[in-house]
Order: sequence, then C-alpha cells, then structure tokens
Amino acid sequence: MFGKVPMALAGWLIGGGPSSGERTLALIAFAIFAQLLITSLNDVYDAPKDAVTAPHLPIPSGAISRRQGLALPVACGVALLALLVFLADRPVTVAFVLLTMVLGAGIGALYGVTKSKSYSALLASTGSAGTAIWGWLLSPRASVGLLVVLLAVAVTHGIVMNLVNQVRDAVRDPDAGNFTLAVRLGSSRTLLISAGFRFTEAVLIALLGVAVAAPWRAVILAAPLAALAVGVARAVSRRQESLGSREANDDILGPFWFSTFLAEVSLLFVISPPFGVASFVVMFTWFRVVRHYYRVRVISGRLTRGIVSDGDSGADSAIPDQPPSGPSEARPHRHLRGEYDL
Repeated sequence: MFGKVPMALAGWLIGGGPSSGERTLALIAFAIFAQLLITSLNDVYDAPKDAVTAPHLPIPSGAISRRQGLALPVACGVALLALLVFLADRPVTVAFVLLTMVLGAGIGALYGVTKSKSYSALLASTGSAGTAIWGWLLSPRASVGLLVVLLAVAVTHGIVMNLVNQVRDAVRDPDAGNFTLAVRLGSSRTLLISAGFRFTEAVLIALLGVAVAAPWRAVILAAPLAALAVGVARAVSRRQESLGSREANDDILGPFWFSTFLAEVSLLFVISPPFGVASFVVMFTWFRVVRHYYRVRVISGRLTRGIVSDGDSGADSAIPDQPPSGPSEARPHRHLRGEYDL
C-alpha cells in the first residue's frame, strides 16, 4: 500500500514541493492509489501464472473472479485521475504524467513476457523510477540535477527488489515457464548481485545527501547496510540443494526486504529527516499489522486448505545455492498438497 510513497515523496521534495499542507497529503494519496492500481492490475493480468506460482492470492484461490478483481483498479484509477488533476499546475503536466503511466504500463507488459531474460530486473526497476518522476513532475520542478541522482537511486532500488523477489519465487517460477536469473544462477549468486546493487544505491543516496548540503545525514545508511549484511551472511551459510516455500525462506530473505524498507526510509531521511522518521513509524507499524493479518487470514485461513504445518516444512526451509535444472526439480513435491504459501 505504501510501496510507492517514499519515491514519490522524494521526487516531490527535491522538486521543491511543500513539506506540509493539503497538496502534500494529496501527493501521498496519489502514490497510495498508484500502488493499489498497479498491484491490482498485476493480480488480474498474472492470474493464470499466479495459479502456479502464488495460488494463495484472491483470484487464483477462487475467492474472487478476474472480472470482480477489476473493480479495485477501476476505482483506484478514478481516484488517481482526480488527484492528478488537483495536483497538476497545468494541463500539460497532467498529459506528461499520463504519458509516463502509459509508458510504464507498456514496460510492465514487456516485463511480464520477458521474466526469463537477464535484463528483466532492469525493466522492473522502471516502476520505482516512474514513481520518482511523478513526484517531481507534480512539484515545482526545482532541480533537474537532483532528479537525475534520484532516478539512479530508484533504478538500483528497483533492481534489488526484483532480484530478491526472483529468489522468493524461484520455487514455482519454472513451473510457469519463468526461468529467471535466480533460477539460472542460484539464490546465493543472485542475492550477492542484489547486495552489490544495494551498496551502489547507498553510495548514490550519500551523494544525494552531499547535493542537499547535509552529508551527515548519510549516517542513516548504516541501518540498511547492516540488515543487508545479515541477509548476505544467512544466504551464504544456507547452501542447500532444495528450495522451500516462500514462508519457509522468510528467515533468509527477510533481512533483504527489511534492508529495502530501511533504504527507502534512509532516502527520505537524507532529503528531509522529519519525513524519514515519520515514514519509518507509519510504514513499519502498517507492515507489522497487515503482515500479521495476512498470515493469519491467508496462510492459516480458509484460502489455505491443505497447508502443511510449520513442523512439516522444516526440511525444505533452505534456499538453494545451485539453480534447479528444470521445472521438475524446482517443485517441492513432498509438501505441495494444496499448499498456498507466501
């Protein structure tokens, strides 16, 4: 829900947007509806493949139909357009933002059919970059130079998120015909590559701090880098030949996801410490509440008929160092009996 707020706010603030008031609140709402729109459309578009890779989701599980699933993106689209008209200073700004959205949708569709390509993570990163551009376009657009640095941050950030998610999905992706980089290289190599991009992102955020005449704020980057170090240590030490479920691998991938969250907070802190602190409190609280509800409702609820108990999945809880050679080796047949995992 809040996934696009940090990048949108970063673009807004470096562009000279106000740090308070109804326009700032409208920008935050715009980013939230954009996230909901993209996520819900993706769920509808990917429903056939999700039936294999993520059968716990509402559409593959049968909780709602694909037609019913279109109700949310339609509602979000209407709200998004209304907020865009409110925020834009003139019609040409509306046109530019809509153009970037159309381009983003096109790149997203291309990504959907090229997940097996080595450059797929770069295509996926345009989601983060596009959000930063929206925030900047809707602001007074004060600094093009800072926008260039922010876009570099956004691209590296998006690449990291995609690579980590590739590792998460490597269990079932081959069954859906997606032989991603994580499937071909193995989890350890893929996570080490993502760590390299995360370090690059941290350097770029530090440069952004220098550009806004506040280099001392870069000390906050110790937080995402520390979480990253924990994730790398766990990934390297857990070299097995079989992949467990998404849920089972949370202990390894969790630090990478937490590092991503802390990187977003750090970005906002470097630009505006009050926004950095506020985003940490709101997003962390929301994540804890929703994640707990999600696991109780989806993992332990009615959508998970046939799910195995935690004790049954321990043997398959490690991420592989070696990639599976094909779909048959990627399936954890032993415990897939109706299991709807994360």
